[in-house]
Amino acid sequence: MSKVNLPMKSCGLKAIFCIHLKVHPLLDKEDAVQLISDWIPRMHSFVIGPGLGRNPMIFKTVVEIIKKLREQDKPVVLDADALFLINSNLELIRNYPKVILTPNSVEFSRLYTAVFGSEVKPAPSGSTEKVRELAAALGHVTILQKGATDVASNGRLTVCCAGGGSNRRCGGQGDLLAGSLAVLFSWADNFGDRGDAPAPPELLAAYAACRLTRECARLAYSQNGRSTTTLDLVRLIHQSFTFLFGP
Repeated sequence: MSKVNLPMKSCGLKAIFCIHLKVHPLLDKEDAVQLISDWIPRMHSFVIGPGLGRNPMIFKTVVEIIKKLREQDKPVVLDADALFLINSNLELIRNYPKVILTPNSVEFSRLYTAVFGSEVKPAPSGSTEKVRELAAALGHVTILQKGATDVASNGRLTVCCAGGGSNRRCGGQGDLLAGSLAVLFSWADNFGDRGDAPAPPELLAAYAACRLTRECARLAYSQNGRSTTTLDLVRLIHQSFTFLFGP
């Protein structure tokens, strides 16, 4: 197993977060796959899972969408209920290098059991060997296990992030991580797997997203204490990003 520490300014990620939200309630439509497929070529990366739910018909649609994302070589982040879907559809993501799974300890345990067929207790935070083992078994996809120490591995290289953070982990913080990860994954993928980079794009993105989310949490808690919400973290994205990666 290899483990590296990435300096903050080594990622080659210089840009500004710009968030515009448009809601298209399509997943429950009969032609949802076709409607969404028309947009895929124009999108840089995708997050699937937060707020998804577990409706079997929705899952059926999402399975077809993930297949199309693979066909078009799009970066994909799978979180929350999408991880539940993957437990019974492992071939959807096996051997796909542009997918990042973001389980917490309980979700990681379920995924590990689905892959290896043996029940395991929720992996302790910072348990690098189990993360590496699972990533390798899935064909070197990237797994980012969230916890007191975030651990990301593609089965070949492992990175850990423990800096920053706060004494309160508020609901929605994982969504901020997933969203920022998708943006950073797109940037890192465009930057490329260059010989002078300290890690491949997927691990650069995973480390940077963890560090960014933790810095937002640290600043928000210093200002709001126990009343901190995820919206407080969102407001601090620009300040945190500039501090970590430069203007």
